[in-house]
Order: sequence, then C-alpha cells, then structure tokens
Amino acid sequence: NSLDAGSSRIQVHIDLASFFLEVRDNGAGMGPDDLYCCALPGHTSKPRGGWGPGADGGAAATYGFRGEALASLSHFCTLEIASRPRGDPSQAFSKVVSDGRSAPIARAPERREVGTTVTCRNLFFNRPVVRKVLQGAPEQRELCAVASALRPLALVNPSACLSVHGSSAGASCPLSTARHPSVRHAFAALLPQTRAHAPAPPESTEARRGAMRVSLLLASPLEPARSRETQLLFVNGRPCARCAVSER
Repeated sequence: NSLDAGSSRIQVHIDLASFFLEVRDNGAGMGPDDLYCCALPGHTSKPRGGWGPGADGGAAATYGFRGEALASLSHFCTLEIASRPRGDPSQAFSKVVSDGRSAPIARAPERREVGTTVTCRNLFFNRPVVRKVLQGAPEQRELCAVASALRPLALVNPSACLSVHGSSAGASCPLSTARHPSVRHAFAALLPQTRAHAPAPPESTEARRGAMRVSLLLASPLEPARSRETQLLFVNGRPCARCAVSER
C-alpha cells in the first residue's frame, strides 16, 4: 500500500515483547472519505479505471487491489490508521479498527507529516498459540524474516528507501536501503555476495518477443549464493513465489 501511494520512505517498526507493529510512509496519504473505507472488507480505492470490459481493475498499476489485507488484520489486533493527504496537507485524520469494527474518524492534528501510519497494537490477542511462539522467538530472527520479505520489493523500487527497526537495544537493522538510480544499482547494493565481490553493478541482458520483455541480472559467480534467497523472479515488477521457472 505504501508503494502504491508513491512513498519514497517506508519504515517498519517491530516490538515483539509488546506485540507491536508499525509501518510509516510519506506517500500520498488519505482524506476522510478514503480513510472511512480503509479496512472495510473487500473495499479498495485502487482500480480507478473500474472493473468493466477493457479496464485493468487496478491490477496493472498496483501491488494489491482486493481490499482484504487491512480488514483481515483488524481481526487480530487493534488497528490504528493515521493519514495526512498530500493534496490537502492542512488536514489529518485517524481511525481505530478492532475485531472488524471501526470507531468514528477523528481529526489528528498531532500528525504533522504527509503520508500514512498504520499501527498494530496487541497483535494476536485472540491467538494464544501464535503469541507463545513469538514470545520464544529471538527478535533479530523475526526482523530478518521481515527484511527478507521486503528486500525483493526494495530491489524493484529503487527510488524508495525501506528500513526495518526493532525495539531492543541489541537488535541490528537488517534492512536499510538508500535511493538508487536503477534496479541494476539496487541489486548491486542489496545482495550480500554482490556487494562483496562486484562493486560495479551486475551484468544485465534482455530479450524481447512482441509485447513480452525478459530482463536478467547476473551477479559475479566468484562467491556462489549459499541459499536461493538471492534467486529472485519478478513478473510485471512483482515478486513471485517459488515456481518451476525459478528451479531452472
């Protein structure tokens, strides 16, 4: 959602001990009308072109358009959404959603920056088994898991700065990206064996057939990856799960 809003800075804050998760961005933000619909089941504001014949339903230009992520999340935590729209920065609004039920929208004058902050408090309050697992998990391991999920998005959005932060004093920041001029430069900066053995951007090649274009980035073979985490597949700029193509 932050990337779809045109954010150039996205920060993820995690506190396992408090079952707290927060995502802050400096994107387009939302006015009261969009904020009212936000987190409603099945609602989305992304397919501006509609769903009729010839319309793309928002799928070609956005990462998500089903409108279920925040609605589902609100059943597992107290969800707070605060936003100041870029189109009207003099106004800021917030609302709280818990167990699928939303409180009335309120003004949020304390929010001074344009963009949106989504805060999850009391995560998994109704899932004691999940809580028990998280309580026994090292925070650094969970931070790295979140960073691994975000790293592919950072690669194909080189103009956005993404970072992941923990709460404990000993937790390091597993992901903190800078802006890069291209995907190729982001690839070189973000993948460990590329940073160590190929200071220049990796080799790239491209093939076209009709409207289809396939691009490939290859890092130096001097230090083979010890896992398949750095073997990444994207379709239309979207990270894809493991499939037959990634095995070849």
